Amino acid sequence: MLSLLVTLTTNVLIILSLVFIFGLLVERLDSRSPLAHGLLIGLLFGVFSVFNMAQAVYVEPGIIVDMRGPFMLAAGVFGGWPGALGGAGLGALYRGLGIGGIGTLPGIGALVTNASVGALLYKRRVPWWMWIGLGVVSVGISVLWGGVLLPPESGRLFIGQFAPAALILYPLTALAIGSVMTWQQKQAQLGIDLRRSEARFRALFNQNYQFVGLLRPDGTVIEINDSALSYAGVEAADVVGQPFWETLWWAYDPAEREKLKGAIRQAAQGRTITYQTHAAGAGGRTLPIDFTLKPVIDADGSVIMLIPEGHDRSGEATVEALTHFIEDSAHHLRSPLTVIKTSLYLGAAANQLADEAVVRARDALPADACEQVRPELEQAAGHISQVNRRLMHIQQAADNLHSLIESTLSLSHLDQDTPVHATVDLRALVHKETTQFTPVAAERRIQLDVHVPDEPVLVAGQADQLRLVVQNLVENAVRYTPEAGRIGVSLTTVDHTAMLRVWDSGIGIPQEDLTRIFTRFYRSQNGKDFTQRGTGLGLAIVKKTVELHKGRIEVESKVGEGSAFTITLPVVSPPRTG
Repeated sequence: MLSLLVTLTTNVLIILSLVFIFGLLVERLDSRSPLAHGLLIGLLFGVFSVFNMAQAVYVEPGIIVDMRGPFMLAAGVFGGWPGALGGAGLGALYRGLGIGGIGTLPGIGALVTNASVGALLYKRRVPWWMWIGLGVVSVGISVLWGGVLLPPESGRLFIGQFAPAALILYPLTALAIGSVMTWQQKQAQLGIDLRRSEARFRALFNQNYQFVGLLRPDGTVIEINDSALSYAGVEAADVVGQPFWETLWWAYDPAEREKLKGAIRQAAQGRTITYQTHAAGAGGRTLPIDFTLKPVIDADGSVIMLIPEGHDRSGEATVEALTHFIEDSAHHLRSPLTVIKTSLYLGAAANQLADEAVVRARDALPADACEQVRPELEQAAGHISQVNRRLMHIQQAADNLHSLIESTLSLSHLDQDTPVHATVDLRALVHKETTQFTPVAAERRIQLDVHVPDEPVLVAGQADQLRLVVQNLVENAVRYTPEAGRIGVSLTTVDHTAMLRVWDSGIGIPQEDLTRIFTRFYRSQNGKDFTQRGTGLGLAIVKKTVELHKGRIEVESKVGEGSAFTITLPVVSPPRTG
């Protein structure tokens, strides 16, 4: 009995060493397909079982005592059915051809049964106590097959020598194999997760910021992202390990380097430092950036790392300059345009008076007046009429320019994201603004239907901005709806949300244009055919205003049938009832 335990224990220790070595291959196996992974696991444990059977203790010719049971369990648990098939197949081949004898059938039966039991637990959590239980079950499987298929005398001899040693070693071996391989798989998964996290971090590190890095608390560079390296025209090896203030980004100004050294000292004490500066790049260029130094603090409150970030401000500066240019230009155009419109009005009035005077003079001539006077008056009347038409065209152009200037200024103000504070009664605003279009709609025989609730609909916003939304939508509907068409404006509340809908039976918008109609200065192709065209800014103003008011705008349209714009805005409080 003692010699049997010593022999089997030696074999188990050798196999466990091989299992530990196998752990070095786990990550590579996990990268393969489930079928290939399972077969490799099974073949590996099949080799272990063959080795063990080759070192087995013979009870009598053809009957051996070995430790293959726990190995077949592990082949199934860690390799699934492919593992069970590979392990049991290889083990059975050696048991039948390499050893043979009367113990072949019960030996193969035990191999297959153990592997199948293990496969039933594939990808399930197997705690330590279950591995001990599986070891005991494996002993029972071998005893059952030996007792059934071996001759009675041989069966009793096998069970008598096998069972006492197996009841000690099988559960311990199963526990050891299960614990070692479970630990190895967890370590492998941790390694995979760590590499994936590192890949995700590097992706964010290299793409999300214009400039980002990692520094030691003393300012030594640990890592710099690709964007910053590319901008400076350097490699990571050129800056890693160097003091941050001595790198190319700050080489243009000694004062900036000193300022950065001071900022690093403050950040190393746990403070977040933010200021605006310039970063130098390849070719002597500089870039305005918002620069931040953030300390990374561990659980003990110690600063273990600094994160420098730089965000490109050149785009903001360009937008800001463009906004100022637009505002200045619009304001400078306003005054002369007002003079032009006033002069046009006075000229039109004077021309009208001259026309009336010519008509009166012509009508006052006696029938026998000189024939030369009447033709001259007729010619003068024609000239006056022609001047009137030209003045009307100039007036229309001036009105369009005035509308463009006002729309541009409105968009410029909206771009500044003015905070919204006031409470606006959307019901009263919609009713008032749509009423102004009633005469124009009636003149063109367009039916204008307006439906608003009886109670106020309160939203948080700015009345002037919301007024432009309603004006632009209704004005567009009137402009692009042919005579005798229909326009509808409705305001409802649903679930504390105000819903404004403006629809028409007009020319509609092509599907390919629907995604671009809110772009500044964009006009749909079929809308360009109309004599009265807008500035191309109305819908851009509508969309920007709605977004600033935390709302949403949607459009539905079909060419030849009309369009419908739906705006939803959060209400301040539910509408009152009763």
